[in-house]
Amino acid sequence: ATHHITVSATIAKPFPPSLSDDEGHLANTEAEDRAMTTKVAPGDTVIWQKGGNISSLDNIFETAGNDLFSKDPTKQRDGTWLGIIGALPPGTAESYSISYTLGGLSHTQDHRLKMR
Repeated sequence: ATHHITVSATIAKPFPPSLSDDEGHLANTEAEDRAMTTKVAPGDTVIWQKGGNISSLDNIFETAGNDLFSKDPTKQRDGTWLGIIGALPPGTAESYSISYTLGGLSHTQDHRLKMR
């Protein structure tokens, strides 16, 4: 399966960003963003895309927990980031950070992935 995670922010509210995914999760505060968990399975593709006034997604990197990726997230030509989930036991979780630029300033926010 392919999972899309959208990182959105505006000039009026550059941080924290709004995070949403195709599982129906929506988070608008720092605490909600950190707690929001997208459930993934081995071989799944995860695509991060920008929304609102964000000019670029600059980095997606692990901060704590297990590395769930068999192919770490890398920036694509269209500005999205793409990673491939590896084979880990159900319930294995990982926190990671998303860095983005808006209005010339860099911001970073955390999110979670968890094996289903």
